[in-house]
Amino acid sequence: MSDERPFDPLLPDRAWTVCFYSYRGGVGRTTLAVNVARDFTYADGMGDHKVGRCLLLDFDLEAPGVDEFDCMRPSDPDQPGLVEYIREYLDRREDPPLERFVYAPQGDGGPFVMRAGRRDEAYRRFLMKLSWSEFYRECDGALFLDNLRLAVVRELGCQTLLIDSRTGHSEIGGVCLGHLADAVVFVFQPSTAHAEGLAQAVAAVRDREQKEERSIPRFYVANKVPEIIEDTIPEEIRATAEELVRRCEGQQTEFRNWGFGLTEAERQQRELEELHDRRYAPDVPADAHCSARSTEAGCVPLPFETL
Repeated sequence: MSDERPFDPLLPDRAWTVCFYSYRGGVGRTTLAVNVARDFTYADGMGDHKVGRCLLLDFDLEAPGVDEFDCMRPSDPDQPGLVEYIREYLDRREDPPLERFVYAPQGDGGPFVMRAGRRDEAYRRFLMKLSWSEFYRECDGALFLDNLRLAVVRELGCQTLLIDSRTGHSEIGGVCLGHLADAVVFVFQPSTAHAEGLAQAVAAVRDREQKEERSIPRFYVANKVPEIIEDTIPEEIRATAEELVRRCEGQQTEFRNWGFGLTEAERQQRELEELHDRRYAPDVPADAHCSARSTEAGCVPLPFETL
């Protein structure tokens, strides 16, 4: 990969997009995305402060769950979402105003949310007919989603888009990992059942890095682990998690602190510090700040490393 990254004219204007992905369900992916959206702060070396609001987008259209959390429920049960946004675009052949399809469940200062949709009969019928490959090929789907990221900045004033992606190998997973993601949070259970599918998903992101000649940071979050005793991770669990990530990245890796013993608030804070450092300080030397070590292609980020 060349050290010189090509200029992307959209990057200064579009929302930086972080996709939360898991090969299997039930590992806490949506919960992590919701918690990160709620606690959107970062450390800049001068103390913690707000970086701004984000938009949390539920892209798990077949099994949506973001708006099932009490803190993310819309006040209007008929609140439209992504499916209605796409449907109106296809009907009008122009991008609808984004503001009508998002809501702020926690008021000013909290995240915006774009839920999957109303989940009524019209939602189900539309979803059954929607082909993402056809949408991209015949309806300028790629341009539509790029314009969505532009609207996140221009209409909502948000610099960051968090996406809860679909599990497994699916068209939506391909859209999120193969097109939208500027960074990916891989949530997994440290077991062999997750190994092959996760490795294939990571390989697709690494292929994008080569084609687009830019870094797409990857963060590995091991979840569903046994109870931690005195902040000690069981050796077999640590070994399984480390081997899985090595398999995905194809290199030897050292892990210092996965943070399994941290409180939920500490986990969220450190995760977001990692995400922010890679967005706004991508060229910090590796030895200057431990959270910048994953900015080069092929390096393995440590999502819960002590900063």
